Amino acid sequence: MLVGITGGIGSGKSAVCRVFEQCGAKVYYADPSAKRLMRNPEVLEKMERFLGPRVLLPDGRLNTEYISGQVFADSSRLNALNALIHPMVFADFERWVRLHEAEKVLFLESALIVEAGWTDRFDKLVVVTAPEEIRIGRVMERDRVGREQVEARMKHQMRESERLKYADYIIRCDERHLMIPQAVRIYEILSNFKRDEI
Repeated sequence: MLVGITGGIGSGKSAVCRVFEQCGAKVYYADPSAKRLMRNPEVLEKMERFLGPRVLLPDGRLNTEYISGQVFADSSRLNALNALIHPMVFADFERWVRLHEAEKVLFLESALIVEAGWTDRFDKLVVVTAPEEIRIGRVMERDRVGREQVEARMKHQMRESERLKYADYIIRCDERHLMIPQAVRIYEILSNFKRDEI
C-alpha cells in the first residue's frame, strides 16, 4: 500500500512522519529528495535558465534563500521549477518503492501531493492540518524568517479547506488535540489493511 502524507507548510507533517517511523514505517521525504535531485548538473543548468546564475552558493550548496525569493515572487518561475522537479521526485520515489517492495505499507511526505496531481497514485491520503496562525508561527521559528515570507509561500499552496476534501484520514496538529495518539492509531489502521480492502 502506498500512502501520501500531505498538509500545508508548518502543519506538522514531519512530526507525524517521525511518529510513523517510530512505529516502524518507511517514509520517503519529497523536499530533501528534491534538493538532492536539483544538484544534478543538467537540472542546475535548466534552473539557471529561468532563475539566473545564483542558484548555487560559492561553496557549491544550493542557494535556497535566493531560489525561494525568485519562485515565490513569480508564479511563472515557480511553475517552471515545479514542472522540472515534480516528475523527477516521483520517479525517484518509484525507484525507492521498488527497493522496499517487501514492506506492507510505504509513505511519501510532501506538501504538494494534491497540487502536483499525485493523489490518484496513492491508496490512501493522510492530511495533517493546523490553524494558519499556528502554522505561520512554526515556520517563522523553524526557518528564522519573517511573517511576510511565510505568507508568500502559503499563497502558492492550496487552501486548507480544499486540501482536506482529499483526505482519507486527518491528523490535527493544532495544540488542542494530542498528535501522537492520532498518528499511532492511523498507522495501526493502515498497516493492518488487507489488499482487497483498499
